[in-house]
Amino acid sequence: MKRVYELDVYKLAEDLSDMVWNDFDKWNKKVQDTVGYQIIRSSIVQKHEGQISNF
Repeated sequence: MKRVYELDVYKLAEDLSDMVWNDFDKWNKKVQDTVGYQIIRSSIVQKHEGQISNF
């Protein structure tokens, strides 16, 4: 059985979170406040815990 970080969907989610992290500062304030901080928060948890968490 594969570990979570070996799954393709996990790798895609990690790539997406990297893209969001890199572009976040370019977004307008409303987008940052509504969706941006949630995505950033989930990407930090994902990278630091090595798992996909439920919020």
